[in-house]
Amino acid sequence: MPAARLPTKGVCTSVAAMTASSARLLGLCLVLSLGACGAPFPSLQEQAAGYEHPTYGYVFARRAEGAGLLAPEWQPHLRANDTREVPADQDGDGVLDAALEVPVFDLLYARGPAGGSVFVSTFPTSREAAAGDLHTILTGYVATAARAGQITYGFPRTIPRSAQPMASRVLGSRPREVAGRPAHEILFEIANVPEGRVTDATVWSRGHVVLVRSDLTFSDKQYSRTRGSSTAAFFPVLMVLGYANTATAFSAHHDEFEDLLTRLRFERGPAVRQLGAALGSCVTRETLVELLVLPEGRVGAHAALADEASERCVSQTLITATLPRSEWPRTFALRVTPR
Repeated sequence: MPAARLPTKGVCTSVAAMTASSARLLGLCLVLSLGACGAPFPSLQEQAAGYEHPTYGYVFARRAEGAGLLAPEWQPHLRANDTREVPADQDGDGVLDAALEVPVFDLLYARGPAGGSVFVSTFPTSREAAAGDLHTILTGYVATAARAGQITYGFPRTIPRSAQPMASRVLGSRPREVAGRPAHEILFEIANVPEGRVTDATVWSRGHVVLVRSDLTFSDKQYSRTRGSSTAAFFPVLMVLGYANTATAFSAHHDEFEDLLTRLRFERGPAVRQLGAALGSCVTRETLVELLVLPEGRVGAHAALADEASERCVSQTLITATLPRSEWPRTFALRVTPR
């Protein structure tokens, strides 16, 4: 669809009883982020630079017009702590041999029963999928929502072939850049009835979703507070950010979602930058070094490199590396260039 259809110009609501419309909006939010449900995980924490994710390290800067991540009218939803299981290939042989529990949302807010919802989700995936076409992935989100027949809490692992899809329509889709990272955005609508029953009275929910190739990495040990060193498997991470509302009320708060996008930062502290520079003497070409930093500040594990000489040098460098302490293990994907 033409890019001009996209407007140029983020956790869902904690209301006790939701209207049918607001329930559909939360359902849309959950479907888009491939939801499921459960346990405590690290959440965004207020720091000097803004609101930082404890394990990935990305930051949302504060609002220019006031304190807080979002305006006070946005409140965390009761399901902000939902979790899901992600199938994983831990030994890299192409066979899914494990399942990891991860949070559905990094952020899930709503602005009352009719004010829409904003969410941020980071999800580990295969290297093949992470390198795939972002537009194709987002188009799949829309098709999956329609095939589900109705938008509900959570995301069904299987959808019956007999399920009658909801009507859906893509209003615009285009590449963009978010915080210096390549991304793609899509603007679409999902109806509350199947295609053949659409009338002038049909209620449409509208979503604006941005998928970012974040250059983050996930470790199967990053949600553990274990202090000992260990082996770890690493997976690339995609980030999805979205805003959903009824089509008629969509423009009321869409600018707040766009403002949130402009405040996203992928930054690394000086100690991590220095480590990346030190690793430059170990490689002869640009190399991705993925590592897990334990809470006490030492590197607990890293992804092995194919080149033996580089692997020995990197291992020796990481053994002596010391980074700032933290409450949770952290992961880093360093694109190291030769010195």
